[in-house]
Amino acid sequence: MVRYDEIINTFELVVNNHNYYKGFGHGSIDKIDAAVNRGYPLLFIRPMSSPGLTGIDGRQRELVFEIYSLDIPKLGDEDMRKVLNNTEQGLYDVYAYILDGPVQYPLQITMNNITPLVEAFQDKAAGWLMTVTIITDSKEISYCDMA
Repeated sequence: MVRYDEIINTFELVVNNHNYYKGFGHGSIDKIDAAVNRGYPLLFIRPMSSPGLTGIDGRQRELVFEIYSLDIPKLGDEDMRKVLNNTEQGLYDVYAYILDGPVQYPLQITMNNITPLVEAFQDKAAGWLMTVTIITDSKEISYCDMA
């Protein structure tokens, strides 16, 4: 099974290797302001309610995440368009990295939704919110592991 911290570390690795993003954070939505101190453009991962173990034999684990791709536009419509363009492209880059990047885990990722954000949070950030489901094999979950 791909552990939760391995999933988050992979997202952080994407940000560290991406030319666009300057900051990364994860956790509950109230932690996004602390992550902003790491810099914009920002990728922030928020774990959501998930169905847990699924599949015919209960041997798959599903985790749902919100992924925020945010930047601060300068004044003017032209820069807002540029920020929305760049933050959206950043999300697709992250998605592609998870699918095809150098760190490969046995998991599936599905993009469920993408929503624009304009003047979000205290600092008037703009960007996109993507919801993804990550499905991992949970065959390693066993009664024998309790010993």
